[in-house]
Amino acid sequence: MAKKKVVKKASASIETLKTKPAPAKGKTKKVAKKKKKITKKIAGKCFVMMPFKTPFDIYYTTIFKPAIKAANLEPIRADDLFRPSVIVSDLWNMVQNAHVLLAELTTKNANVFYELGLAHAIGKPVVLVSETMDDVPFDLQQLRVILTIR
Repeated sequence: MAKKKVVKKASASIETLKTKPAPAKGKTKKVAKKKKKITKKIAGKCFVMMPFKTPFDIYYTTIFKPAIKAANLEPIRADDLFRPSVIVSDLWNMVQNAHVLLAELTTKNANVFYELGLAHAIGKPVVLVSETMDDVPFDLQQLRVILTIR
């Protein structure tokens, strides 16, 4: 009886060999290679012009900053500077060096509008954000794209 079992096993393995195609000569099996970790190179800077108080600081850390990073840009605000220098020249450099800017217009902050004016004067692309259209001056309302998030 032992011979019959061996014969059955042998015939089963012969059947499997018949159904599986033999590898072509000269070709070898592909060995799984480790994938290289691809780090995205930062595409530029995004200068964020906004008031430095609550709730805007929370908006910056929880909404704006992650979205800017997801766009492969480095977010910067004027309060990121830690040096004793003339703030107006630092702002001018930040506006000039940014690839895109974001202006939070809610509360009609004079400093934000000054920085926005600099960006507009040199033709930089700016994303305008406001809680209501009442915070956006008439001149700038023509540039709007309305996006309501509730």
